[in-house]
This record gives sequence, C-alpha cells and structure tokens, in this order.
Amino acid sequence: MSTRPSIPAAHGGGSIEEYSSGDTVQIRARAISTAGIAGPRTTELTLLVGGSLDLPAALDQEAISITPLLGGALTCRARWPTSS
Repeated sequence: MSTRPSIPAAHGGGSIEEYSSGDTVQIRARAISTAGIAGPRTTELTLLVGGSLDLPAALDQEAISITPLLGGALTCRARWPTSS
C-alpha cells in the first residue's frame, strides 16, 4: 500500500484506518510553514502497528526553566549524564 496521509501536528495525533494491528509500516514526517514551504523529510522509521513503544521518562520540572523575553522565550534544561 502506498498512501500519503496528512496529520497536522496541531491535532496532537491522529489515526490511519488503512492499517491493522500487526502491520509493519514505514513513516516519515516533514514540516510545512504557514506560507506553504515544506522543510526536509525526517529519516524513515519502521514501526509495528499496535506494537509496544518505549516512552522516555518525564522530565523533572525542577530541571527546566523558561524565561520570558520580548517576542519569545529562553528555555533551559539540565543535561543528564549518559550511562556507558
């Protein structure tokens, strides 16, 4: 099946009815500006529909700071060491 569904990020997610649990699919994403200019596509990912997904742990709210700026915001987050 070769289909190109579009799910706007503003919707927070969506569903594609053409696939069933157990199907393997390849997906890519790209952003399109309000002016209609498309950015580059992401690397292709292979997913198992209905498969498990290892979600990252929630960020500690104390490790994040947001400072308002004129016309924007400055965000900072702590970096955690990676295990070897």
